[in-house]
Amino acid sequence: MPLSLVKSYPVGNAIQIIFRPVLGASKSRLLRKQGFAAAAWNDPSATLIHEGTGPVVIDTDGIVNGDTYIYRLFSLVRGDWVEDGSSLNGTAECLFDDESADVLTIIRDRLFLGFASLISNGVLTPDSGAISVLTAPPIFTEVQMPVVTVHVRSDSSDEFGIGDEFLADSRMEDGSWVEYPGFLSRYSIEIVCWSLNPDERIQMRQLIKALLLSNFSIFDNYGIVEINMSHSDSEDFESYSSPVYQVVTTLSCLAPALIAGYVSQVSKVEMIPNCSETAYEIEVTDG
Repeated sequence: MPLSLVKSYPVGNAIQIIFRPVLGASKSRLLRKQGFAAAAWNDPSATLIHEGTGPVVIDTDGIVNGDTYIYRLFSLVRGDWVEDGSSLNGTAECLFDDESADVLTIIRDRLFLGFASLISNGVLTPDSGAISVLTAPPIFTEVQMPVVTVHVRSDSSDEFGIGDEFLADSRMEDGSWVEYPGFLSRYSIEIVCWSLNPDERIQMRQLIKALLLSNFSIFDNYGIVEINMSHSDSEDFESYSSPVYQVVTTLSCLAPALIAGYVSQVSKVEMIPNCSETAYEIEVTDG
């Protein structure tokens, strides 16, 4: 059968078609329609998806998720366009989950929980009774110091697997497949503690370092590895009504950036005679 496989890409709005040209064919034409298969190689109501030797075509032209498209292949053999009467259906779907490690959120949450525990244990005694951990610089008149902020300074691709696959494909019980494209990202995270007291800054620097170290096993559970940290002090005597003393921690690490893409099993081939509304269905397996 010249048409071998039609599958949807997990991102949606795209369909892959794999075909085997007829023996002796100099080139092939792949046509697409909705409702019925193309009646002939020059069917004016069909969309020409590919003309050439193939064998892999990615169709993105006007593809709408949820709509079913019928593909038929015609091959030019010794000057005549021929086809074997078969067609394949394809339906694009957006079916993927982002399984990347959100390094910023993980660090923010672990710091917030750690500070809450230190306050509960009496190790920290801020006047406000809590330490906010924000993802943007604080508005001086709306927060009580000390306060901690977490920012992503950079997030860049670093290490790739074979074929840009992070994990090997796996097969589900229903016959569908899960693909795992991705890579390891190199993160640089900036953690800043803002304080009105230089002595408090010393304590906060030590506790931030201790909290990060104590979470290494938690980070490893999320796939966050190769962690390096550096700490420095700085002051700002001009931007605010009072002097602000800062601890700046820079944390670098590797973390997974990947998606789980769900690919449906090809389960149907439609045998559709030319110019007919009658369709005969046969089951196809991938075994």
